[in-house]
Amino acid sequence: MLFRLGVLRKQHPAIKAAVDLLRGVLAGLFLGAPENTQTDGATSRPNLAELERLLQWLAATGDFNPEVLRLRVWLGFLSQLEVEETTEILESCDGLAAWFETRSEEVLGRYTPNVNKFQAETHPGYRWREDAVFCGRRRVEYHLGMVGTEVLNQAFRQDFLAAHRKVLLVPPCMCHPEEKCKAQQTPFGARCAHCTPGCRVNQLTCLGEKHGFGVFILPDELSVFSTRGSKPQAVEGLGVVGVSCVLTNLGGGWETRQMEVPAQGIPLDYCGCKWHWHEEGFPTDINLHQLFRVMEIDVGKAKGIK
Repeated sequence: MLFRLGVLRKQHPAIKAAVDLLRGVLAGLFLGAPENTQTDGATSRPNLAELERLLQWLAATGDFNPEVLRLRVWLGFLSQLEVEETTEILESCDGLAAWFETRSEEVLGRYTPNVNKFQAETHPGYRWREDAVFCGRRRVEYHLGMVGTEVLNQAFRQDFLAAHRKVLLVPPCMCHPEEKCKAQQTPFGARCAHCTPGCRVNQLTCLGEKHGFGVFILPDELSVFSTRGSKPQAVEGLGVVGVSCVLTNLGGGWETRQMEVPAQGIPLDYCGCKWHWHEEGFPTDINLHQLFRVMEIDVGKAKGIK
């Protein structure tokens, strides 16, 4: 039911608030973190039944659709193997995950020092919210998002560079002040109207006008950029740079890949939107040097933005 409600909120934005309220209640009741335990208290060896249960939980949250799609392929592959071989592969995955959690905290932990504090002090108040699972992700998931985005960036780099048109997609939380933003709606997202000189979206739009790439505020659905959509000619030869929080950037990369649109991802430096993280919200930002690198812009020619 939670999965179907997740589909419903995307298909009918007008009732999204009501659906989210119901999803929050149901998630609070039924979506506790899945545990891998036996009735006698001993931890079981990983098996396909537990993997299937995990996939059902991930699908019910509505936050892991690209991951579920790919893990189901793995489930199909593993189901064709002998039980012992399957168990050994799953145990290897467990070991790799444990290593990654330790190693990623050593290398990337300086970027996520406040996640544990948020989980301990703020997240308990999210119990009945629709985004409780999304906002409750552990520190290692932030690190996985960082690494995953870089892996996809390298994998899709040449296709992106070959695209003869480039578009930068930024989230609404980068607008300042967001509630007074006068961006004009287009079929591909809102376009900056240059209403506030100090707004980062305005500055990026000016940069794009100078260096030949468009800037849009993220639309509700990335499918508007699909080459298989209703306007394939409008997006033909298009390369996308997607900016979003680190928890969603990797999924966005997989989504654009499925739409056959070459993309590069740039995570926000920090989260600040009022939908998930802060009661009033505050403007977010990105690492401009990373944008220059992705777009192949000479830093010396990018004067006036810092």
